[in-house]
Amino acid sequence: MKNENGNLQTTNTTAIERLLKVARDTQSGDTIMKFNQGHFYIGDLDVTGREYVVAIDQLGHGHTVFGGGKVLGEEVSLVAEAEPPERPSGYDNTADWEKDSVGNPRDPVKFQYHCPMIDGETGAYAVFKTGSIGGMGSLGKLCAVYARNPLNGLPIVKLGSGSYKNKKHGGTTFYPDFIVVGFEPPTAPISGDAPPPRKPPKPDGTGSPAAVVNPGVIIDAVVLDKDMNDQVPF
Repeated sequence: MKNENGNLQTTNTTAIERLLKVARDTQSGDTIMKFNQGHFYIGDLDVTGREYVVAIDQLGHGHTVFGGGKVLGEEVSLVAEAEPPERPSGYDNTADWEKDSVGNPRDPVKFQYHCPMIDGETGAYAVFKTGSIGGMGSLGKLCAVYARNPLNGLPIVKLGSGSYKNKKHGGTTFYPDFIVVGFEPPTAPISGDAPPPRKPPKPDGTGSPAAVVNPGVIIDAVVLDKDMNDQVPF
């Protein structure tokens, strides 16, 4: 495809984004990571304390429909590409809702964030899903870390947790804590997506090369800054 100047346009899609898209499109079901009572689990395996590369640039958002202790359906879009899908219709009659443990109607539709995670040791892929205030807040912090300096690469985190005394409901409320311990260097663009060359210094020696953020996008050189329980109803 050519732009208005008649030049071939380059894509901003990187190798890791394409590979993750293949994974999403071809897998019948994701390996799910959950957070419960201060611990991260994949199935029955406690992975708290492990390090993961967080593909925060592939963060998804959308609605999941639960029923009978399992997922009945979900629709998700990438945060970087689109607004979240509309809440599915047909689930607004509270008389049809299942009851929770104390007998109150429970909305079967839950808004969640879906974040791909790659085990730093084994390379195993999982998706962390959260709809809690604490979980969404923790992912929001990672979004800020990544957006502030994309050239750092994807954040590498240690899975931890925090807690506070819940004054409204009593007891202790846990929330996930993603402790940033480093960054995964950006993946080189796939052939055909090569970024433009850096600008050379001016003949008089002033100025500095530019830093490439995305193919086709150049910014001035910068100094990089290195610096609730989340149960799913099934």
